[in-house]
Amino acid sequence: GSTRVRRWGPGAARSLWRLRLRCALAALLLALRPGASRGEAPAPPAQVCFTYDNAREQPARYVILVREDGVGSYSAEAGAAPQPNSSDPFPPGGENRRIVVPESLLERIFFLTRRSGYFATPCDGGGRGIAFQGLKTLSYRGPDGNGLCTYNWTKSKQIDELTSDFQAMALTLEEGRKMELEYRHTPLRLDGELDFLRKAVLQGDALDIANIAPLLRRIAGDESILDRDRRWAGEILASGK
Repeated sequence: GSTRVRRWGPGAARSLWRLRLRCALAALLLALRPGASRGEAPAPPAQVCFTYDNAREQPARYVILVREDGVGSYSAEAGAAPQPNSSDPFPPGGENRRIVVPESLLERIFFLTRRSGYFATPCDGGGRGIAFQGLKTLSYRGPDGNGLCTYNWTKSKQIDELTSDFQAMALTLEEGRKMELEYRHTPLRLDGELDFLRKAVLQGDALDIANIAPLLRRIAGDESILDRDRRWAGEILASGK
């Protein structure tokens, strides 16, 4: 039969509480980063936080926090280990890192956030028979408002576009994690991930390439790497997305 949407029961309520906590911790860790002012702290910049939770995927959970000053963070938890007969050669892994967001994407994120009313109203599309697409939460905190909404899918155009943008950012970071492993251990297998990422960038499914630019530059300049892979790394860098 058809896959039914997961109902918001006690388990989902606990998941929602954990997602909210992850956003709060991400904001705290970013505020306490090395180099932060120890004097009288100015008002913190507005921030948007996106969380995603789906145990069937890799990563199984991640949080992207973006501040209006362009600084952000990404935190991911590893999914389940692949089955022995899986074609996926990558071990699951988590990641915690700072990210930067280009001005054009940053402006888009905060424009759509404000157009959506700061996520202050329910945004789940509801409906029976809708497949589970991952438990997602968008939250906003700033001087002009606060809000949070949780959804499996949404009818809101603005929230749907924001979801696509954040998932495209996460795809870039996860591909970067995989390519870092291949570059260290099996560099001759880089072509599969580079080709996938190159096509994803062209289709708009991968954004914020700047966060993996150092790795791409190392690949593009490494004469021990296949010429095609070096060229693809350069093409991805040149995309500027």
